[in-house]
Amino acid sequence: MSHGLTLQSSYTYGHALDTNTQNGWAGAESDFQIAGRPDLSYGNAQIDERHIFNGSIIYQLPFGTGKALLNQNKLLSGFVGGWQLSNTWQALTGMPFLLSWGGGGSDFSGSGTWYPNRVCNGSIGNPGIHEWFNPACFPSAALGTYGNAGRDILFGPGFFNMNSSLAKSFKLPWLGEAGLVQIRIDAFDTLNHTNFGQPNASVVPGVVGVTTSTSTITSASTSRNLQVGARIVF
Repeated sequence: MSHGLTLQSSYTYGHALDTNTQNGWAGAESDFQIAGRPDLSYGNAQIDERHIFNGSIIYQLPFGTGKALLNQNKLLSGFVGGWQLSNTWQALTGMPFLLSWGGGGSDFSGSGTWYPNRVCNGSIGNPGIHEWFNPACFPSAALGTYGNAGRDILFGPGFFNMNSSLAKSFKLPWLGEAGLVQIRIDAFDTLNHTNFGQPNASVVPGVVGVTTSTSTITSASTSRNLQVGARIVF
């Protein structure tokens, strides 16, 4: 800490690969496309978080007794002194999702998930909730064949969250050397930032092409919460 200010940050790079991501209950993904060749399903795990940024700030505001500003008047110091501002944040890049063909089992295998073919990359320059990827890059496989698109080849939206706190401490000598009471205001998801869910990745061929919902995002979460509290330290 220097001048009442503490900054911390971290960055983590990770890459998770598997043949089938399970969540401990019913399983996050369907069975292998080809049961006898699980190696063909080897790819990005659905828990593959490539880039993770974390940070925190703690700042003891420079007002009141013992501080640089407004430190002469005891009454004024009682109001403006002892405040501390805290902030934590986390940013993650998007996680992969599985593209599947929803037109039925053209390979006659009875598999739970059929992959489409991949004729181009599928990513677009400025993805949005109305079109996150290019579905035209993923036509259905020919009758009696398996699609070549592979598992979890595209990535969804990233995630960002920030939490903040403003707290003031009052000394309570009769509780001992460390005695104090602290009042605080906490804000979770301070910016009320919208975090979007994964896009609809079911590619269903038809007379006029894919369904209108393919590549769109229809889920999101914002969860700003405020709370006021107090605690006694002794």
